[in-house]
Amino acid sequence: MRRRAVPSPTSALPRFIIPCPFCVGQMVVATVEPSPLGRDIEDVTHRCTACGCAVTQMIAPPGRELPRADGTRPQ
Repeated sequence: MRRRAVPSPTSALPRFIIPCPFCVGQMVVATVEPSPLGRDIEDVTHRCTACGCAVTQMIAPPGRELPRADGTRPQ
């Protein structure tokens, strides 16, 4: 049986587990970009489907520490 692609009104990207901090709406992944802080670190931006609030996280590979805000490494 053949299937054809049908556009979906909802994002096919994974959903964020935590609800929106402002309206408790659904958070979806909006963008994933390389971080200027280092190789293999990504900035993942989640956006609320109800109010448009955006939350950005820095994600590092397992076993790698993220730098602190003052530029030092955790010990």
